[in-house]
Amino acid sequence: MLEAMACATDNEHALQSRVAELQACFIHIAKSRMQGVALLNPSLRVRALGFQLMADETAAMGVLVTPWFMNLLCLPLVRSDEPQRVGEQRIRHLGGTDFAFLGMHEERGVGSFEACSLFSPMFEFQDAAAAEGTAQQVLALLRRPQLNAPAQESVSPGKWVPKSDSVTAQVAPTRRSFFFGRSSVGSGGNV
Repeated sequence: MLEAMACATDNEHALQSRVAELQACFIHIAKSRMQGVALLNPSLRVRALGFQLMADETAAMGVLVTPWFMNLLCLPLVRSDEPQRVGEQRIRHLGGTDFAFLGMHEERGVGSFEACSLFSPMFEFQDAAAAEGTAQQVLALLRRPQLNAPAQESVSPGKWVPKSDSVTAQVAPTRRSFFFGRSSVGSGGNV
């Protein structure tokens, strides 16, 4: 039992460390590569929100809010460098819906991770509180237990899809309708 508690503590420490690295990486990007880009909403800031361990405890899921995008992220607890995966899609089942995540890589700090675009650009958000509140609502929807669903992971491990296979057109409309309340989730009706 003590070993399991120590492992959980180690994972929580690793999670906090990785999320801090992620946020620092994108703060640096905002101040360097993105500085002066017209795409930025100056009312927003970089925030890594709601990261929780996934079922396999090798990665965490959360939302990264920046002045230029809001993405759902799958962040490995241990840095991984797989730049060859950049642009490859991985389908993950979240909240009763399939989402396409893209392989990403940032050399500074975080290495490889997966991202699913939620919003970009970010001009529809009046301030940081509105963007961060939306991120928290998205996470709550995705983590809500599904009615009549068999017991399984809330986030499936997913499968990589070759770069030549395009699934974005099939997945994106479902994702958008999920977040904008045009589809029912479980028996809860519009979200």
